[in-house]
Amino acid sequence: MAERTEAPAISPVNLTAPAGARSHVAASWFKRAPHPARSFVCMAPFIVLVGLFGLFLGLGAAGVHTFGGWLAPLRFALAGMFLLTASAHWGKRRPDLVRMVPPRFPRPELLVTLTGVLELLGAIGLLLPRTAGAAAGGLGLLLVALFPANVHAARAHLTLDGRPVPALGLRAALQVVFVAAAVAVAIGSGLPR
Repeated sequence: MAERTEAPAISPVNLTAPAGARSHVAASWFKRAPHPARSFVCMAPFIVLVGLFGLFLGLGAAGVHTFGGWLAPLRFALAGMFLLTASAHWGKRRPDLVRMVPPRFPRPELLVTLTGVLELLGAIGLLLPRTAGAAAGGLGLLLVALFPANVHAARAHLTLDGRPVPALGLRAALQVVFVAAAVAVAIGSGLPR
């Protein structure tokens, strides 16, 4: 089992330190200066989503029937994004994901495995028109359910792949985009009745 460590609590301003040595912690969600490598790690799912969506829209415009309209390109792009994120649940980032699970949840390794399986099944479900609506709805709910792990990781100053996790505001903004894409596919595909 991977070791779960918590970062020490840090106050916004250490007033006991000498004036020149006062340390500040970001009061704003966006305060931390972005590191290019950190930005790419957190932006990779967004880049995959937007890049694949553009590619599939272009293919649809070029006459590839499978990608006609907006729904199929978004469905396939969302599937590609979730295949990427699911792969992290078993790769070198797995220990980082285990540490992201808030301490109040038992068996973090099992939870990381379970969420990876759900992301993988959801991605496959998005590829099938009959199950796309339900898969997108389930993945949207999963994204909402997993957001506390992102909050915990940001507040505890954890790392992902050796780099600090994104600032909470950036992560929240990305999560809104991902949930909106899932909701659009769920509504566009017609949720099961």
